[in-house]
Amino acid sequence: MKRKSFLLATLMCAFVALFASCDKDDVRPEEKFTIALNTKYPGATNVSWDKEGNYYVADCYISGIESEIWYDKSANWVRSEFDIPYDLLPETIKNSLLSYGYSRIDIDDIDLIYEIGKDEYYDIDIDREDKDITIYMSKEGEMLGGRP
Repeated sequence: MKRKSFLLATLMCAFVALFASCDKDDVRPEEKFTIALNTKYPGATNVSWDKEGNYYVADCYISGIESEIWYDKSANWVRSEFDIPYDLLPETIKNSLLSYGYSRIDIDDIDLIYEIGKDEYYDIDIDREDKDITIYMSKEGEMLGGRP
């Protein structure tokens, strides 16, 4: 009986440790990161923080749009990603995608990205039965990278 109790206790501890480690990406950053986020995006809601390499990333909603806001270790803004719906894409990009043979049904995910030192661009994930690709486009609809 002692052996069964010990085995059960060991399994329970392993189970708790396994699920406790699932949340290890959530971090509690220094106050300077929260201040930086609230200064740049005062309406951010449902904020949680992750650490990605040397960066602190705020996962949040801004104006109802799922967003990731990246900061360096000094709490300087580096990058913003907004997960936007197809309907918010500029017509120039929709037309450009159509010219490459991609319709709305092919598009899996669209991120509008702002990075320090770069013009805004769109990161567009396309899923088809035969291939999954990522296309990068300027707001004017010009291909910046990826495969058409």
